[in-house]
Amino acid sequence: MALVEGREPGADEPRLHTPDWALDAAMAHGVQDRDVISALGVKVLGNLDALSSLASSPPPVTDLESIPIDAAVQALVAVISEAHDAPSTKSLAKALAKQAKAGAKSRFSRKRSSAS
Repeated sequence: MALVEGREPGADEPRLHTPDWALDAAMAHGVQDRDVISALGVKVLGNLDALSSLASSPPPVTDLESIPIDAAVQALVAVISEAHDAPSTKSLAKALAKQAKAGAKSRFSRKRSSAS
C-alpha cells in the first residue's frame, strides 16, 4: 500500500487507473456524506455537491512492458518485509493448539458445573 500511496509517478509514467466500480462506490459514499452534512445544517465553505460528483480516471494501461526501477525495488522490499514479519507455521500451530485447549477446558468446566 505504501507503494501506491507514497510514490509519485514521474511525468513520463502512466497514471494509475481506478476501476469504474471503485469510482461508483466512492460517489455513493460521497452522496451519503453530502446528505448527512446537509442535514446537519452546518455552514459549509466550498461546494458540498463536489462530494457527490463522479470522479474520472485515466484509461487503464494495457501495453506496459516495464516498470520504473524504484517502483520495482519498493515492491520487492515490501514483499520481503511482509514475509519476514509473517508468523511461522509453527507459531501459528502453537497458538491454535493453545486456543483449542483453552476452549476444551472451558467447555469441560461448564459441563461439570451444570452436572452438579
